[in-house]
Amino acid sequence: MGTARFKRHYLNEDNENSVGLFSSSDIVRANLSPSKYISKTLNSKQLDKCVISTDTVLVPCSGEYGGVLGYGMLAGPLMNGKAITQHVLRIAAKKDSPAYFYYVAAFLCSDNFGYHLMASTRFGKDIPEIDPNVLKRIPIPRLETSAEKRIGDIFKRSSVLQEKANQLENTAISLIEQEYEKLIV
Repeated sequence: MGTARFKRHYLNEDNENSVGLFSSSDIVRANLSPSKYISKTLNSKQLDKCVISTDTVLVPCSGEYGGVLGYGMLAGPLMNGKAITQHVLRIAAKKDSPAYFYYVAAFLCSDNFGYHLMASTRFGKDIPEIDPNVLKRIPIPRLETSAEKRIGDIFKRSSVLQEKANQLENTAISLIEQEYEKLIV
């Protein structure tokens, strides 16, 4: 579900030894980008445990209630192999699970159902947290298999399209920055 806490050795983004480390607030932004960079060398053992794969539901499990806590997202191909902090739970498909995984992911990532159910499991006053063991017991209503598959397929496709939109947005931003740098020089 997650990874253990570890001491981070921060570096600048431009350092050739740096690797992006996505935080819980990074994954709920419209444009996915890491806010911190850490040393590949000094954090190598811990980084291996932080890496996620495509089709993992990411749920911020530590942070402010009403802010980032509990808003899930489905990691698409762009996030494959990226490092995510320990403040994010990872939910992956089980091979023996009878539920269609992308339907479950859609339910967990929904604002009206999944978010409120996950946020209701929070504990802690100053920095709320979500217990992964309690999260496992969230009731997810079952539908007819065809309805679950239809919903899940749409949700999976939306994840891929969101990542394509992120890539196009980053390209446009990069082009703007390049043009303005020409004007400044």
